[in-house]
Amino acid sequence: MSYSDVQGGQAGIYVETEGTLNWGSGNIAADPLFVNATGGDVRLSPGSPCIDAGSNEAVPADSADLDGDGDTTEPIPFDLAGNPRFVDDPNTPDTGVGTPPIVDMGAYEYQGIPCDLDIDGDVDVDDYWIFGDAFGQSTGSPEYNPACDFDGDGTVTLVDYQMWLQCYRDFNG
Repeated sequence: MSYSDVQGGQAGIYVETEGTLNWGSGNIAADPLFVNATGGDVRLSPGSPCIDAGSNEAVPADSADLDGDGDTTEPIPFDLAGNPRFVDDPNTPDTGVGTPPIVDMGAYEYQGIPCDLDIDGDVDVDDYWIFGDAFGQSTGSPEYNPACDFDGDGTVTLVDYQMWLQCYRDFNG
């Protein structure tokens, strides 16, 4: 076992009589900061020690070609929710192993906060101004910011603003 977050650390693991535990490197015993563990949401929250802390070599090969690119030797490209598996969080130092981006520990890859447009770890007035600059812009215009086009339709509209506002409310309570 390596590059895992284990409650209680090595002492928290029961090993059968005559069993062997191969305790490798990169293991931690820290609060993983799940979004809502009691509610069953075990995605990682901002600041989780599990972000960018896994082992890229431990991700199995995409033998079923889940992304349809014909490469069955690459690592599985998606997490359990179908999101990209290798996403770097610029606010988290890489503590895992492999060529960046480093995979997260666990079944879900931290995708960042979609409405954190300046990627500083919070959602505030600075993000609002970035969104405002992109509002009304379409693909090809100099002010178009694809990060502000939450519905991916090529134009930053009122629908995108409603999505940003909901994300803002979710983040700030």
